[in-house]
Amino acid sequence: MEQKLDIMEQINKLQSLPSQLEAMQQEIKSLRGAVSDMAKSIKFMEDKVDKVKKTMKAKADRDEVKSLKDSVEEMEMKMKQKLEDLGNRSRRQNLVFF
Repeated sequence: MEQKLDIMEQINKLQSLPSQLEAMQQEIKSLRGAVSDMAKSIKFMEDKVDKVKKTMKAKADRDEVKSLKDSVEEMEMKMKQKLEDLGNRSRRQNLVFF
């Protein structure tokens, strides 16, 4: 009798397996959808981060160019002053007749 009960319990468990498998398959499908949505979201965020990096690099490059431009302008002004000073010094010894 006990053997029959054990067999009946096992049969009941086996009969419930298809519905359990169906539930698992549905859950797997929903998880796949969620993973797919997360992958899309991650890709979107990566694209945004890349865009921000490019923007920051461009800004850094602009700042560097501006700094170099300022440095060149300063050097140009110093060179003009030195050139004018040299010109003035070379004319000091000239004689002027009226």
